[in-house]
Parts: sequence; structure tokens; C-alpha cells
Amino acid sequence: QLDEALAVARLWGFERALVLVDNVDDHQMEPAAVWSLARALVADATGLAEQGLFLKLFLPASLEARVAEEPSAGGIHTLRLQWNERRLRKLLHERFRAAGTYRRDFGDLAEPGLDDLDERLLAAADGSPRRLIRLVDEMFHAYVGRLAEAGLAYGAPIREADMRAAMNKVRDDAERR
Repeated sequence: QLDEALAVARLWGFERALVLVDNVDDHQMEPAAVWSLARALVADATGLAEQGLFLKLFLPASLEARVAEEPSAGGIHTLRLQWNERRLRKLLHERFRAAGTYRRDFGDLAEPGLDDLDERLLAAADGSPRRLIRLVDEMFHAYVGRLAEAGLAYGAPIREADMRAAMNKVRDDAERR
């Protein structure tokens, strides 16, 4: 499939392509299982780069040493992302502002008493940018579903029930894995 992707990229006029591989650890797999999925790509990274196909793998930190030990990993650079509340808050605000809104934060879109919505989302994310983005996504799915079901127009405030539905969905999905 990578060969086909590169062929399409070249048809479109691109000399190089970047392949992002994420969610290999989305199901809370053991590091050995994640490595079994990622190893072939790491082993072939140099050959792929020679063809103009570059990889960016988002792997658990526990696999950093295995990547470095791979014989063909000479051209692979690793970077460990450390997420803290300040960086997550910045991510949340960048995603919020990317929509081009004049609103200051999610609390500005919420019902009275929920003006600390950003803080609640950050706390529920528990240091995970992926979880933060999923929470926001699920919150808006709950919001849109609630408005559609009630026949309300968009623009009604986000309710605590929307936020709770998102938190429950993300928690339940994690427990099922």
C-alpha cells in the first residue's frame, strides 16, 4: 500500500510523501504487540526514504530503545513529547482558535456555571493530548445529538450533560480495550 500511496503522490506532483502512523497504541496494547506492528516500518525506513517516502511514527516511550537498537535505524531520529497542563491548554486553545471564532474558550460556549469547561476537559484528559481531542470531539457529538433530538437550533449553550456524556464515552471506550 505504501508503494501505491507514493505512486499517487507522484501523480499529483509530489516528490516526497510523509506517512504518519498513529493509534498503534490506541488499544492499550502491550509494547511487544505494538513493536510487532511497527518493526517492519522501522526496519525499512531507510529504503522508504530513498524512494521519497518518510515516516513519522507516534509510539509509546517504552519502545524508544527498541527503535534505536534496530540495525537499519541509523537515519531515524526520535523525539519524546512531554505533555503538561500548560502544553495541553495551549493545544486546546489552538484547536479552538483554528476555527476562527471570536470566543475566548469553551466556557464561553457553555451554560452558566460551566465557565470552567476548559479546566474540566484538561483534568479529564489526564495528561493525554489524544484523550483531550477525543473528549472535545465526543462533547460536540453529544451537543449536536442533543440539539437535533430536541429540535433546538445550534447556538444553544453546551450543557454539563454534553460534557459528562463525552467523559463517559471516552472512559467506557478505554475500559473496553
